[in-house]
Amino acid sequence: MSAAGPALPIIDVPPGSPLAALAARELNAHLARLATPAAITRIEIAHGDDGEGFAWQAGNGTVRITADGPRGALYAAYDLLESLGFAWPAPGDGMTVVPEAPDELPARPARRAPALAGRSLILGHHAFMADARLWIEWAARNRLNTIFFHIDEHGLGLGAIPAAQWQAGRAAAVAEARKYGMMLELGGHGLPSLLPRSAFAEHPDWFPLRGGHREHRFNFNALADDALALVRANAKAWFSDNPGFDVYHLWADDLPDSGWCEDGAAKGFMPSDQLMLATNAVASALAEVEPNALLAFLSYHDTEAPPSVAPAANVALTFAPRLRCYAAGIDAPHEVNAKYPELWRANAALFPGAGRARVFEYWLDAILFKIVAPPMVDVIRRDLAFYAANGAHTVGALATGSAPFVAPSLNAWAFARLAWNPNQSAKTIREDFCGHVFQSALHMPAYFEALERAFALDLDLRPDEARLKGRGTLEETVNDPPADIGSPFNIADPHVGDTQLRQEKALDALDEAQRIFETMMRPPGEDPPEAVLREECHRYLCHARLMIQAALLDVRAAETVGAQRDVQDAVRQARFHLNRLETEMRGFVREPYVTNTRLLLWLFVGLALDRAEDALIPGDGARRKRLKNRLETARQNFDRLRTLWPADPLPVRPAAH
Repeated sequence: MSAAGPALPIIDVPPGSPLAALAARELNAHLARLATPAAITRIEIAHGDDGEGFAWQAGNGTVRITADGPRGALYAAYDLLESLGFAWPAPGDGMTVVPEAPDELPARPARRAPALAGRSLILGHHAFMADARLWIEWAARNRLNTIFFHIDEHGLGLGAIPAAQWQAGRAAAVAEARKYGMMLELGGHGLPSLLPRSAFAEHPDWFPLRGGHREHRFNFNALADDALALVRANAKAWFSDNPGFDVYHLWADDLPDSGWCEDGAAKGFMPSDQLMLATNAVASALAEVEPNALLAFLSYHDTEAPPSVAPAANVALTFAPRLRCYAAGIDAPHEVNAKYPELWRANAALFPGAGRARVFEYWLDAILFKIVAPPMVDVIRRDLAFYAANGAHTVGALATGSAPFVAPSLNAWAFARLAWNPNQSAKTIREDFCGHVFQSALHMPAYFEALERAFALDLDLRPDEARLKGRGTLEETVNDPPADIGSPFNIADPHVGDTQLRQEKALDALDEAQRIFETMMRPPGEDPPEAVLREECHRYLCHARLMIQAALLDVRAAETVGAQRDVQDAVRQARFHLNRLETEMRGFVREPYVTNTRLLLWLFVGLALDRAEDALIPGDGARRKRLKNRLETARQNFDRLRTLWPADPLPVRPAAH
């Protein structure tokens, strides 16, 4: 190797192909990092008009790439680099795996093509939008071909990109994704904003009938023609302000029951029918502004059942099974998941044609799972195999939480690899990830398997637990706190004891994972590498998550037997774990994400603990005084959430320790 670096190969690219030219730049940029040059003197790239399949062959110092289309040529370049020993297990240049010496290339590896035509990374939080360029680069290098910007233009930005941040960063993020030839999706729960709430005073009939009276807060009356006309006009303006996306998402309010109209139900229109009426109206506006784009119909919560109203030709299914059990695959013989294979097939059958059957999954969702997205490689593998075999065009994974991932995400790696080829084994996925991140494909996979066993026990659900509660007014939220799927406060009294026993087994599996980690990755007297330090932070979050759940189960157990002193002790223990979590996180998570985590846990845990304590207070006067104080705290916390997210870049994160 010369002082200037290794000699780089000549790369021939077809003229007028930006993605082939990008493939050449990526090849040379990576090959230049090798200490020992690869035995390649020339690379020839050729591709057809469309498609992602590719093949390459090597011989006599020349590699010939033949791809179906431009994206296939780019993916072939990354596949070639992987064959030499490069890898991208997590975003950022520092996470690029550069081999000490390039591996020997096979002469003619098998032709490769994706099992799923669409493979989407859904950026759904301030933390992920802040690193959008790195995440988009990571996604492309791992052969994901779609970026979905999940935005919140009117709310708190708890599980989506906040409005101000999106407006500040959209141009750069969109340009970066288009550079890699990616498909683009945009939107979120923005459908109700298309009908101004100010119209309620003059047109109450435009709004849903709920509880026997018109309700202005949520959604609208999809059977009111004048309301739909205004929605259509405002949708047309929104599409004009947000041009150039391939799929748009304007979903209903994010509620357990979606806030649809009882009057419509009385006329035979179930929630999914009312949503389809509204979606079709908006789709007609989209056809005028972006005739080649699709609009999503969200099958979610009470719109899981297939609608009887036919979708417009430019409407696509977005199947979002958030109420499923993540302890088992979507098609597993599990009492919660048993309905989902047929729900998918029945919904997908209504959306024939390319690109119209799409899935929105939650394997990377640290809000659903509370503070951490637990490892679940076996579940991801089984889910993707089912979706690929049953007609899904695109499957996306929502990356969200209350903070950035503190360590490279095994789930993100598994999703990217298995979305291309779900026939790989979970064992292979874990070993490859651990080899790339920790240089330990022998011991660390056992650690992640133990974590998976722990969370498979923790995440298991009975059908009565697979439900949500909330949201309402401030007073309703304080008096009857929201409960997400998997909350101990959803568990019926007779099942609390069994769930406690299961949680004890989860903690035993967690102890096993910790023993493996300490023995294999933290030998005495050695300074651990950064990857191990970062995984220690992730391991702590897993531990905190399971300990908080165990403490909440203790609260429920004490409530079921009416043991007031035990309730007090259990609440005190739960608050101890919550406070310790915040203290520990300050060592490896920057603001405002620590505050975001604290406020999220206040909403889903703290309010429920407050309510448990309310029952212990004697006297109506004391309870009223406590309620007044809690309402004031709630107002302050919601005000903090509204002002939490700066549009400007955050300071550089501190190193993990």
